[in-house]
Amino acid sequence: MLTISNKAIEAIIAAEISSEAYYNKFLAAPSWPTGQSGVTVGIGYDLGYNTKPQILADWEGLVNANILAYMLSVAGLTGLTAKSKVTANVKGFKIPLDIAKKVFIEKTLPRYCKDTLTAYPTADQLHANAAGGLVMLVFNRGSSFGTVGKKSWETRKEMRIKTLN
Repeated sequence: MLTISNKAIEAIIAAEISSEAYYNKFLAAPSWPTGQSGVTVGIGYDLGYNTKPQILADWEGLVNANILAYMLSVAGLTGLTAKSKVTANVKGFKIPLDIAKKVFIEKTLPRYCKDTLTAYPTADQLHANAAGGLVMLVFNRGSSFGTVGKKSWETRKEMRIKTLN
C-alpha cells in the first residue's frame, strides 16, 4: 500500500478545488470540465470514467436519492454527450465539501494510490510527500506512459521516469 502524507492530500485537494469558496460557487454542482471528460462531481470525481456499481459503492448514503439517481444516469458518458446532461435542472444538485472530501480521501485516493504503485512500483520507497506528488500526477494525467510512435508518446513524456531511487 502506498502511503501519502496529509500535507500531500491537502495539496491535491487544493489543486483540484482552489478554495472552499470556489468549490461552493463552481464545483459543488455537477459540471463538465471539457474535452473527453464526463460529468464531474465532488473533488474531480468523473462519472464518465466510473461504473454504476462503483458510483453506488462510493456515494450511496452520502448524497440524496435524486443526486445519486442523476449520477448513475450519467455513468460512462463522456464528451459532448456528458456536456448535454449538465442542465439547469441539475445545477441545484449540490454536494457539500465535507462529503466531497470524504469520498475523495476514503474512496478515490486509495484507487489512485494503487494505480500509482502499479505505474511506479518503487513509489512506496519515497517520502510520503513525494509519493503524494506522484499520486497527484496520476490523478490528473492517468497512469499511461503513452504509445511509441503516437502523439501520446511525446505528450506524456513527463510520466516516464527511469528510476525513483
